[in-house]
Amino acid sequence: MEVLKLSELQVPAGLRFKADRVCPLMPDMKEVVAYLRNFQLDSDEKGALQKINTLIKESTLVITGGKGRSGYVAEIGARVLRTPTLQPFYYRDAGLPPLDQIKKHKTVALLISSSGTTGEMVQLARELKEIGVTIVGFTSFATSPLAKLSDLVVDLPKRPKSPEGTYFERQVVTADQPTMGDLPEEKALFYMYLLGNLLRDTPIKPDEEIRELQTWMDANREELKVMKNWLNAYWNSGILLVSKGCSNSVASMIANRGSHYQMNLRMSHDPTSPPLDRHELALIISGSADEEYGRLIEKIHDKMSLDLGTKKAMSAVVAVVGRKAGWLKTCDANLVLGGGNDDYRMIRDEKPQAFYFRAAVVLNILMRNIAAEKGLTKKYAELRHINI
Repeated sequence: MEVLKLSELQVPAGLRFKADRVCPLMPDMKEVVAYLRNFQLDSDEKGALQKINTLIKESTLVITGGKGRSGYVAEIGARVLRTPTLQPFYYRDAGLPPLDQIKKHKTVALLISSSGTTGEMVQLARELKEIGVTIVGFTSFATSPLAKLSDLVVDLPKRPKSPEGTYFERQVVTADQPTMGDLPEEKALFYMYLLGNLLRDTPIKPDEEIRELQTWMDANREELKVMKNWLNAYWNSGILLVSKGCSNSVASMIANRGSHYQMNLRMSHDPTSPPLDRHELALIISGSADEEYGRLIEKIHDKMSLDLGTKKAMSAVVAVVGRKAGWLKTCDANLVLGGGNDDYRMIRDEKPQAFYFRAAVVLNILMRNIAAEKGLTKKYAELRHINI
């Protein structure tokens, strides 16, 4: 019996997953190398990393904070900075102690805002500073309100001009300047990964990590092209990002960016999101690639298929994971980025994983490339609050 993917029933025959006719190219590797070069740390940045490491090791409480994509980075940061003797808190965590308790600790706050004008982060920095908390600001603008409130400023990549208005205002009203794009958040995420390993006295050499990712992308061009084609094929009909645990924050970063490209994306961990529809693509994002996903795919193939007599149609499933797993052979495509745990446990003494950084960077590169091939002009990009 011939097996079709359900979206094949809804597109012209000439485009039925002849994806090489639609998105034939991967990003030029020269462009990829140039982009990854942004993550290399100079001597000042390496020095700042060591200073933050010392501040955290001397503290008894760590708080992370951010909004939007920066907020998702801060959530991951609260996870990867965890050690057997330190429990960091994301600023919206229910378990975060109240101010009168925070002031009893030796506290450091890592606050992320590309513009440095995000209202909540500026107010949070002001309140924490009043009670003696050491503020580390991750921002692209050294003269921003957040930078002025910070005891230590970590410089993030920036646009030539600071965006107008606050983050909250730009969420509601179209700005003259597009928002900051992917690079500031991705570099902040890279910092969190590096810090997590420094805290455990297992330092990662930044240049080696970037070279490893570059080598992986160069060696897996065909797999990247296939994944890109699947994303493009379901760009409008719908993609459900399937994740759990720390991967939820990566999925949120991808969904946030994809929505700016008018990509039809939903997240399984969003309580307002309905289950997978038959015409949608399921995109699994998982560092551990645990066996629960294998059982889930069996359920998808069982429940989300249609018998068409001589043909059978079923929903498509692709995966971006941190390690190899047997169930990947049941996927239509997969990317094994490395940097994931060897197993999955609900409670663990978890070493920071490179997967979260790699997944965000690789998927964002693929989406930007598709958006560019779809003819997303600079003017349209500005109206959509993005840069490509």
